[in-house]
Amino acid sequence: MTVSSFIFKKENNLQNMQKIAVFDVGTNNIQILLAEYVEGELLTKSRYSEVSALGKDMKNRLIAEDAFERFFNIIDKYVPICKAFTDNIKIVGTSCSRDALNIDRIINYLRDKYQLDYTIIDSDQEATFNGLANAYEFDFDKFLIFDIGGGSTEFTLIEDRKVKKFISVDLGIRRLNNKFGDDEQAIKIEIKRLLDLVPDEFHNVRSLVGVGGTVTSISAVKQGIRVYSSEKVHKSQLSKEDISRYIEAFKKMSFAEISEKMPFEPQRAEIIGIGLQIIYQIMTKLSADTINASDHGLMYGAAVDFFNSKEVNEKDE
Repeated sequence: MTVSSFIFKKENNLQNMQKIAVFDVGTNNIQILLAEYVEGELLTKSRYSEVSALGKDMKNRLIAEDAFERFFNIIDKYVPICKAFTDNIKIVGTSCSRDALNIDRIINYLRDKYQLDYTIIDSDQEATFNGLANAYEFDFDKFLIFDIGGGSTEFTLIEDRKVKKFISVDLGIRRLNNKFGDDEQAIKIEIKRLLDLVPDEFHNVRSLVGVGGTVTSISAVKQGIRVYSSEKVHKSQLSKEDISRYIEAFKKMSFAEISEKMPFEPQRAEIIGIGLQIIYQIMTKLSADTINASDHGLMYGAAVDFFNSKEVNEKDE
């Protein structure tokens, strides 16, 4: 999936044009952002998304050999593109990378072949990056972001454009799939158990913003989009009825039929049902009738953090 050309506004005011490339290495997808920072705005030049399924068939906290091969193929495809764009390349790993006992294989590959560091962020930083990415995108005084990933879900409370609180729970699509397979009832019970960990103060937030591939994919499917468009998906709305309808519809379809509904990312078909069930239960838990879709995920927050840090360092000098 490739999208391009929209602007993300920011607080700080670096005057010189700067460039960055960010890899967000999740449990299921690798998202890649190429952006320029120009006069206080982060301008997207190109975006890419590939399904690495890094956490697929992960057992005993060990990444499977097939998953490594998928990862290396994606890295070999996109690192040269990023290096041609900028020397500022940030590669960030999240839940799967935190869990994996054999993650050194990725760390060493990136360092030895490309002289690049692999930064594994903790769950607090992951939630914070989601907040940085979306704090100025929605006109709500107070809202709650949830980011459903392959290994975990992050909840970030935004108030007056600032990150106030956050929590991460081990509620991930691949994690559930690896543990329970297609046992729908067991998955529902586990989702409910994990959502009970979300603090009560998060329950009274009226506006919800959903981040992650399940939310954006279903928004695109609802709109009948055949070629993914960030502009159409970002800030769109989904109702609880929409989510319920697709849960029931996809139960009756094969993976091939579901893939046809989202040709922009057909590999997601095998896990989309679990993602939808997580969304539905989040909306139920938080008494939400609608959610707002965000296509600004962790990689935007990582870019914001990079330029904020750069500005601080330049001021210190």
